[in-house]
Amino acid sequence: MFKVTRVLLRSMPELIYDYFKWMLKYSKHPERYPLEQRYADVRKLVIHILKRFRLNLQVENLDVLSKHEGNFVLVSNHMSMIDPLLFIALSEKPISFVSKKENRNFPLLGRIMRSLDSCFLDRGNLRQNAEALEKVSKNLKEDYSYVVYPEGTRLKKVRENMNPMHPGSFKIGAKAGVDLITSASYGTFRSFAGHDYKNLYIQLKFLEVVTPQQFIEEDSATLIAKITANMQETINKQREKDDEYHLNKRYKEKVKDPWYLHYGKIDEK
Repeated sequence: MFKVTRVLLRSMPELIYDYFKWMLKYSKHPERYPLEQRYADVRKLVIHILKRFRLNLQVENLDVLSKHEGNFVLVSNHMSMIDPLLFIALSEKPISFVSKKENRNFPLLGRIMRSLDSCFLDRGNLRQNAEALEKVSKNLKEDYSYVVYPEGTRLKKVRENMNPMHPGSFKIGAKAGVDLITSASYGTFRSFAGHDYKNLYIQLKFLEVVTPQQFIEEDSATLIAKITANMQETINKQREKDDEYHLNKRYKEKVKDPWYLHYGKIDEK
């Protein structure tokens, strides 16, 4: 609780200023403002907030994301509400999200997601879901890329395997003719926990790019099973490193080389 309070207090001036400067208008009428402008403002605020969390963020294969040409769908496992913020901080290219409708009105995150034209799904309304995903498919053919969490909800028991995946999440990009980027992360579940470590160890690895052609040439169920297995294997290895890190009490050390000097560069103008 102390950690959350500290982050909020230190971020409050920026939050209040940005809330009235752009967050209200972007979230209510995103269509009135260029995506690049909205994303630049959102990303700058997100990076400032994440700096307050004392993250020891270790990213592998960032080039898979940063050097990718064209639009894409990015899939990952999901353990915390901070997960979407990490992808915004890491991606200089504008990204949006496909999320459950409950997140639409979530404090701060909901405003940010609405500012970026995110798609919110009502799992009890198949017709609405079909219409929303049709809009996502249309946007993918224009200037948008999306982050999707195939589990559909956060994993509560973090030492267990991922929640069952929704196969359709992996096919969104292929149907629109864009690549699928896969990733896996571990450690974000501590972001809002009660302890106030001197550093919060988070591992994030970008895995592979799966092309639409692969979904045509291979059996989709088999391909998705391979992707999921690769994600789970990566998470298992990350969990082992995380256990060793905490066993040696490295969370008591101050971060000497902050992540934002490498991954979160922004234009301060």
